[in-house]
This record gives sequence, structure tokens and C-alpha cells, in this order.
Amino acid sequence: MKVKFKSNGKLLLSGEYLVLKGAKSLSIPTKFSQTLEVSNNSSGKLKWESYDQKRKIWFDLNFDLNKEWNLKSFKENKLLFKTLSAIKRKNPELFSKGVSFKTTMDFNRNWGLGSSSSLINNLATWANLDKFKLYWNVTNGSGYDLASSSTNKPIVYKLSDKKNPYYREVNFNPPFKNKLYFIYLGNKQNTYNEILNFNELKVKEKSILKVSSITEKILNCDSFEDFKSLIKEHEGILSQLLKRETVKDLYFKDYLGEIKSLGAWGGDFILAAGDQNSKTYFNNLGYNVVFTFDELIKS
Repeated sequence: MKVKFKSNGKLLLSGEYLVLKGAKSLSIPTKFSQTLEVSNNSSGKLKWESYDQKRKIWFDLNFDLNKEWNLKSFKENKLLFKTLSAIKRKNPELFSKGVSFKTTMDFNRNWGLGSSSSLINNLATWANLDKFKLYWNVTNGSGYDLASSSTNKPIVYKLSDKKNPYYREVNFNPPFKNKLYFIYLGNKQNTYNEILNFNELKVKEKSILKVSSITEKILNCDSFEDFKSLIKEHEGILSQLLKRETVKDLYFKDYLGEIKSLGAWGGDFILAAGDQNSKTYFNNLGYNVVFTFDELIKS
């Protein structure tokens, strides 16, 4: 029998980095998703096929389940090796006979929309395991992406500790949403390394509280001018903390709105808050992946 699971992609609108220290963060699910199909096979093998948004295989496996599991047998795919190994330790019966997996993403896996978190959520659901325990068994993230993968509304996420993450569904459908644009910069960031580097920094409690306050203000913001001020303030806090220039100062100084990094700084997506000429502005600079709010966001 074939079973099928589906999980959302995500974007972190506020609280990047500081979500690891307990800041309230706003995460929004995207209209893009990843599906997982699982079925038994009679070959006694683990078969895996991963398809991209063009329905082309970008990763596959085919090996005897009775042979030793190691990174080499998983073609050096550390995330998949660690995740399936953790599942096997908890539920070895799931691999007592041949099993076939097929994953399909309807978005570019380099976009940073949550290809890993949506996969972990799908696998946890299939294996009937606690998704957060599985997640923290294989990654060092905050878990906001995992929470968003299984919700169809924006969430405010707060990490008290890794045993008890808290999140609640919220409404985020601002009256100025037609002035919000999401642009892919073309540089996928290594989230794992970014987290390791950030964890070495000393973070003052006032920074955490300030970003938490900005998150709540963004949720209740009806004024476009106020929203732009809030994301500018957020960028300033992170710029000082990370000792990096903001993305606007680096690349888009002449943009007539405000710009905010989403997730790890230096790559993936940014949010631009500006007028109707924004898409043309970014296209003219060579950034061709530009989404409006309604094109990308589940709200």
C-alpha cells in the first residue's frame, strides 16, 4: 500500500538568528511544498528517488537493507542518513522488508524554503514519531521551520528550550501586502554553519526582547510606513549583533523602500517593501525570481 504525505515550505519574516535564543519569531508557510510517497517493495532494498520542481531526479538510492548502513551507502547524504538511521533505531520494523520512497518538491531546492524541514516532517509523520525529537536528533536548528511545515497559517514561534517549543497560529494578511515582494538572491546559505557561528556570540537579553516586541508589532501593523520602520529597526539590531552590513546597504542602497533579510543573512530570500516598480527594479539588476505576497504566501 502506498501512503503519501505533504509539508509546506516556509519563510522566517522576523527573528532570524535570535529565534535560537528564545526571541518570538514570525514564520509564514509558503504555497510551495514537498511530498513524500512510501510503499513496500519485494526486493528487500531501500529505494529512494528525489525529484525536483522540473520532475527530474536529483538524488537516488538503491541498496540492500541487510547491508551495513553508513554514509557511503547513502552517497554522502548526511541529512538522509541521519534521519533514516534515527527512524530505524526507533522503529526497526519499518525496514524489515523492502521499502521505496519518492519525494517531490514543487520549488527549487536551492531557494532555502525548507527542503530539509519539510522532508523531516514527512518522514516523522510516516514513522509515527515525535517530529521535534527527530528534528533535533539530526539538526541544530531552532525548529521554527519544522513547525511551519505542518501548519497552513503563519505562526509565532518561541523556543523556551529544545524540549518544549511553543508556537501559535496567527493572522498575517496586511492591508499593504500588495507592496511586499520576495526576492531570491541566488546564494543558498549553509544554515548549519550559520547557527554554529551565531551560537558563539554573546547576545544581550534586551536584543531578544526588542526583536520579540517587533514581531508582535508587525502582526498588529496596519500602516505601511510603520511596517517599513519596523523591518528597518530589525535589520539594524541584527546588523550590530552579527557585525555585518544590512543587505540594503550592501546591494540596494538606491532602493526607495525598505529591505529585510529572511533567514540566514547573505543568501536565500529577502523581503522588499516598496512601490509597484519594485519588481522591475530587481529584475533590472538581474534578480529574476521575484514573488508578490499572494503568489508565495499562505495566509
